[in-house]
Amino acid sequence: MWSHDNVDKLSIVIPITMWTIWCARNAKIFDDINTPLMASLSKIKEMTRDVTQAFNSMHKKITSIQPQLISWHKGPSGSYILNVDGSAQTNPGMTGFGGLIRDSDGQFMRGFHDNIDYSNILHAEILALMHEIQICWEEGLGDIICYTDSMHIIHLIQHADVSTHHYGNEIAIIRKYMAKDWTFNLCHTFIG
Repeated sequence: MWSHDNVDKLSIVIPITMWTIWCARNAKIFDDINTPLMASLSKIKEMTRDVTQAFNSMHKKITSIQPQLISWHKGPSGSYILNVDGSAQTNPGMTGFGGLIRDSDGQFMRGFHDNIDYSNILHAEILALMHEIQICWEEGLGDIICYTDSMHIIHLIQHADVSTHHYGNEIAIIRKYMAKDWTFNLCHTFIG
């Protein structure tokens, strides 16, 4: 019935079977629901397949990781480089965000940081970008290259429906600043 894959099926099937039996028992005791045997077997088979695939794909990703050099990116002469980031102790939980501005030669110009009593990492990342873009506009800086380690933020800024997104107001503010009469490029970078 079970084929042999990269993961030992027995170490997966036993806990899944125990979990399924325990769930069926609780359904009977607390809700007076009888779980058919074939439904339980089908659930065990499906969950085993999913867990096996997850372990196998995780193993493949881990073995294929290649080291990558991470360094500061120098911008064209006259440009300004921004780095923004958010962090969270737990997600959600106490969060913070910050960033810095350097000139094209790498000279530190300005930094900032702030915290949010209780939020999530996505909110912190968005606030970091929103705060930084406002600072650059107010300081009269132009030709901006902004780096974030969040591909999710880049996707939201470029594609999110602000009318329905939880952070739609913040995303709309960022878009408004990006559309002003200046050069503002949002790029992804790895944080080391």
